[in-house]
Amino acid sequence: MRAIAACLLLTLVLAPASGADDYAAILRSYQSGDADAAVARLVALDYQAIEAGFSALVTSADGELVSVSAAAAMHTEVALRAGLDVTTARATQNLDMATRLIEVGQPANVNKNGSGILSESRIQPVSPAFRRLWYVAVSTVLEADGRVEKADAYLESARALFPDGEVLLLSGVEEEMRASGRVSATNAGERRKALGRAEAFLRASLAQDPAHMESKLRLGRVLQLRVAVPDSRELLTAVSAADDKRLGYLASLFLGGLEDTAGNPTAAAEWYQRASKRAPSAQSALLAASELRHRAGDRLAAAAAIPTAAGAANAADPWWSYLFGEYWQADPRLDALRAMGRT
Repeated sequence: MRAIAACLLLTLVLAPASGADDYAAILRSYQSGDADAAVARLVALDYQAIEAGFSALVTSADGELVSVSAAAAMHTEVALRAGLDVTTARATQNLDMATRLIEVGQPANVNKNGSGILSESRIQPVSPAFRRLWYVAVSTVLEADGRVEKADAYLESARALFPDGEVLLLSGVEEEMRASGRVSATNAGERRKALGRAEAFLRASLAQDPAHMESKLRLGRVLQLRVAVPDSRELLTAVSAADDKRLGYLASLFLGGLEDTAGNPTAAAEWYQRASKRAPSAQSALLAASELRHRAGDRLAAAAAIPTAAGAANAADPWWSYLFGEYWQADPRLDALRAMGRT
């Protein structure tokens, strides 16, 4: 019995150190070895070992374990990288750890999203460039996941630190999402306020980069929803000629809706046709044009469009993913965060 008790005691004594060592090895692998394998190992590491390793990292005065940027990047990947088998609790744990590392050295008046403030005397703050990229990447992924409230909290901090065109665009997207019943359960009054904030952010974004087509598209759409027709029409018409098929399709689709609401069905039909030329098998433009024909009494022509729009040949419609921001940037921005964190 005494031998068994001694073994148990030894296990309890050694477990934290062993966990910290495992964590440190994973961090070193992430920074200078196989980052994908390191992420997979951290996903599989138990909660106590991660806590022990993180505690050792943030209390290490000499910084020998690994760079803070690498640790922040790796925890962010585990929390937000698509395709990982991570529970909600584990994702929350890792995002909080990354957030706490990022917030070291931030001004005291900037909103804090981490669960606690780390001692700045023990770890060095990340670089401003890394911190900005981190906020942009995290906000992009949160919007792509439809996590409006969480994105709002991080974007508030991002705007205080880096009020540039991209951060303001992401802020406009978040408010546009908040105004939509598809992703946010808010009342009509709150939706109107959100659209007003979205307009302000998107105008500020365009003021910094007047040629940014995504900002133009989204401001045009927000103004359409706010019934500011002339300004909306001008912006969307400019975007409709963009080389990017997604941008051209969405701008033409929105212009069709704008003209239909304004009582100009002929102009609406022309815009829906232009949209379909940019994305021939996307559903929304085909169905909107079908609805116009139905209202005009041409039911046979209206019905003829349904098989194409609803059949197996229809492609992913950019409209269905429009509200979720720059979702296609989620993985590239996490990749960029990994690359910067490992340097």
